[in-house]
Amino acid sequence: MAPHSLQVNAKYWVINLLAMTVGDSKPKSIKASNVTSAPPPPGPPPPPVGTTKTGNCGDTSYRPLLDCNAGPGSGALNTTSYGMKTIADCVDTVKSCKNANYVSFSLDHAHEDCSWYSHCDFDNLAHIGADYESEVVTGRDSGGGGPTTSSPVYVMPYIKDNRKGLLVVNKKAASLELKIAGATGGLATVVEVNTDPKCSDPGFEPQVRKEISADGVLSVGPFGVAVVTELRDE
Repeated sequence: MAPHSLQVNAKYWVINLLAMTVGDSKPKSIKASNVTSAPPPPGPPPPPVGTTKTGNCGDTSYRPLLDCNAGPGSGALNTTSYGMKTIADCVDTVKSCKNANYVSFSLDHAHEDCSWYSHCDFDNLAHIGADYESEVVTGRDSGGGGPTTSSPVYVMPYIKDNRKGLLVVNKKAASLELKIAGATGGLATVVEVNTDPKCSDPGFEPQVRKEISADGVLSVGPFGVAVVTELRDE
């Protein structure tokens, strides 16, 4: 029997990145951060009710169906637990909920996912590893208001070996330009998602090195994770 080749899954490169940088055993101190983001410009109206498209509206976690009315602006149901076989089943289950303006659906065994969203950038859906399909349910859109107004980026500053660093997580399915106040350059190691729909198995790709510009800007792709290991601020 031929030996099995090592199959690297979507989480491998992120775990590897953290283990080699901020997650190692060296002493470090965590600092507070202040993240601000400009409100997005008004976008085009959402597509008509019933419009479907390959991809999903973003990361979610399983929540009780009740949360679709009273909880956060997004969540998910397990398709097996609710007996769902099609995206139509997903829509029928959540369509009466106030937060279910969109759904993303996958029967992939690793996801079993019927996710609902109050807001979705339907023109920029994510393509991350599973065979997802999304649908416009109501024709409404929160526009990012309400519970979905959280910052699109998580930042954790730290100091290790008397050097400043940053852990950056892009929580959205679109690229962002992160402006680091006071920075005049530096280097980051970044893991990003291959969102090319032509890719047979899109997912996280190996780490790449990116420079922070002289005016302190770091580009991070959709759902990207970056660790700034060299930061110039003089």
